[in-house]
Amino acid sequence: MIERYSDHAANERTFLAWVRTGIALVAFGFVLEKFHFFLVRIDSLGLDQKSHTGTHDTQTAGIALVVFGLIVIAGSIVRYLQTDAKIKSPEPTSYSTGAATLLGLILLVLSGFMLWTMVGL
Repeated sequence: MIERYSDHAANERTFLAWVRTGIALVAFGFVLEKFHFFLVRIDSLGLDQKSHTGTHDTQTAGIALVVFGLIVIAGSIVRYLQTDAKIKSPEPTSYSTGAATLLGLILLVLSGFMLWTMVGL
């Protein structure tokens, strides 16, 4: 039996959840980027009389989400390895919530930017 197996399994589940979140962010950013391409094509055809003034914001938000998703995946790898080392260490260690708090704040800012883009303030 693996020593402290439940701790290692929980660490791996958490790692996989972070990777899944990062992949979702990358995928959503990719969709926003493709939506930007669609809006540019519609404007170039001249079918719509209104101009889409927020198309560059859509592209910026898409690129930002892809980059942020990649950062989340890289951060999850680092966090997984750090936690694995702490589990294997015989020394008692403390738990830090700084990374999760930072992620929440960044997602709040990105969500606010996307809302601002959709409403057009």
